[in-house]
Amino acid sequence: MVKWEDLTISDNFIFQHVMEDAPICKEFLEKLLSIEIKNISYVELEKFFNLEMEGKAIRLDVYAEDEENSVYDIEMQTTKSPNDSLPKRTLYYQALIVANQIKKGKDYQNLKKTFIIFVCTFDPFGEGRRIYTFKNLCLESPNLELANGATTIFLNAKGINGDIHSDIKHLLEFINGKKANGDFTRRIETKVEDVKRNDKMRVRYMSWYAEEMRIKRIAHAEGLAEGETKKALEMIRNLLSESASIDLISKVSGWTKEKIIELAKKENIKVVEN
Repeated sequence: MVKWEDLTISDNFIFQHVMEDAPICKEFLEKLLSIEIKNISYVELEKFFNLEMEGKAIRLDVYAEDEENSVYDIEMQTTKSPNDSLPKRTLYYQALIVANQIKKGKDYQNLKKTFIIFVCTFDPFGEGRRIYTFKNLCLESPNLELANGATTIFLNAKGINGDIHSDIKHLLEFINGKKANGDFTRRIETKVEDVKRNDKMRVRYMSWYAEEMRIKRIAHAEGLAEGETKKALEMIRNLLSESASIDLISKVSGWTKEKIIELAKKENIKVVEN
């Protein structure tokens, strides 16, 4: 566990609470994407997506929407994924965000643009670039874009090549442990300091870390993804608080009765018999 005093912008908890600040999140996106955003209408930390209970749940670090019909997922990535699975993760994130819109009744023509943005403390592709931007292009005609609104971006805090907005460059250097330069990055530095001076945030960090470790242990024991486990725990707690029966919980969650009872025992959650 990283000590509270040693946390930096590259730590997920701090990064999330910095980006929770809508003006900072808005300015970050505008400078990164070279666009103007009227207003960030929605910012949520650790947003869950799980369209089917049997499917793999995901938890997005920072989920934002704007009034220009766009959705942004911003992720802090400090470790290289096993078997270089990071690119495939972005595909799954894109798919679930779009599928969630379809589930809410949107027509294909009205789907929002989706931007998956990974801020990496390492070079994900080894070319030394500060930014890697991916869109769907035609191999036979590289100037022909498949205009489906999907964009994936990897920022590399260790990058040294490539043009990028100076404020984003300074931010990446700050993430890489260097001194904060430029007004935007210094404001982020101030935000980091504000978060770390907040005693309630310190307590919240301790609880957040304990919860993360507990979820990892349960997920490992159950052979499940961490997102699936946390989603199930939240659902079971909510249903049990409403005195739901094991049968109902099993039906809604897709878990067997035995598995629910076993999990409830591990979590010291009272089970309401049928």
